[in-house]
Amino acid sequence: MTHPDDLLADYVDGTLPDRERAVVGAHLSTCPRCREEVELATSAVRALGTLEEAEVPLGVTGPVLREASERGGRSSFGPRTQWVAGLAAAAAIVAVVAISLGGPSDDGRLDAAAPE
Repeated sequence: MTHPDDLLADYVDGTLPDRERAVVGAHLSTCPRCREEVELATSAVRALGTLEEAEVPLGVTGPVLREASERGGRSSFGPRTQWVAGLAAAAAIVAVVAISLGGPSDDGRLDAAAPE
C-alpha cells in the first residue's frame, strides 16, 4: 500500500488542492495508519494554536538558521520523519520560550519573568 506521506502536512493545514485533498481523504477512509498521523498532527496544530505568541529570546534563531543553511535543505530522513520532526521541533521551541518567560500564573497563562 502506498501512503501519501508527502501530502499529509498540506492536508492537515488545509493547503492541499481539492483534487489531491479528495485523493488523501479517500485514502484516509481505508488507512488507520495515515488517519492516526492526521489526527496526531491536527491535535498538535490545535495545541500550538492555543499558545500565546512570544518573542523568541535573543540568540536562539542564529544557530538554527546557520544549521539549516549548512544543510541546504538536504536530509537523510524520509518525508514522514521530517514532518514529525518538524512538529517536535516546533513544540520544543514553544517549550523553551515558555520556560524562558516564566511559569503559569493563577489563570494558567504565562507571565513574563520578573526582573531581578
